[in-house]
Amino acid sequence: MADLEGRTVLVPGGSSGIGLATARLAAVCGAKIVLASHHRERLEAAAPRIRGRVRIEPADLADEASIAALCGQLGRIDHLVVTGDQPYTGAIRDLDIEDVKQGFDIKFWGSIRAVKHAAPRMPEDGSIVLISGVLAARPSPGMVTLAALNAAMEGLIRGLAVELSPIRVNGISPGLVATPSLDWMSGEQRAAMFGKFRDATPAKRVGTPEASRQGS
Repeated sequence: MADLEGRTVLVPGGSSGIGLATARLAAVCGAKIVLASHHRERLEAAAPRIRGRVRIEPADLADEASIAALCGQLGRIDHLVVTGDQPYTGAIRDLDIEDVKQGFDIKFWGSIRAVKHAAPRMPEDGSIVLISGVLAARPSPGMVTLAALNAAMEGLIRGLAVELSPIRVNGISPGLVATPSLDWMSGEQRAAMFGKFRDATPAKRVGTPEASRQGS
């Protein structure tokens, strides 16, 4: 992380969860952090939690014009870390297709929009980090749309790594991580899911954003 001194790190969706944890660590290492989200109130709450140089910018991963404007305003972007909300999921027979499409629009197409406009402004030693998820390889009942979305992210990451070289493109595939992106679930649903996950894994614990950033 020593080479982050003075570098600009753009984190769309970095107002909470893994994105915020990554931004906090990068700031400690001397990076200039740009947090972007369409939730201004979340940005304003997150910024004081980062020690170092940080600016907040309203930008929506679902709106290409806002992402293009932000990247153009920043000029040089050394590193891009794209995170965002966990899309709604559920049993296939109960799905609202519009909710599923919105999830793809933010995570999959949002990542494409961000990379499209950030990559041309990156130096050769720049990097891009996108988030997939363990469900791409190990689907579970009730999570079929997330499995499909994360599988799409895996393909995107591999393709971008080839196309954008020597810029580094990496993917993080976390298991279950306790972040605000799960707030669409009830407390009972989260507790049941966490308990089932703990019982099924050797570590016997649910991940945290801080642990995810260290593992990346």
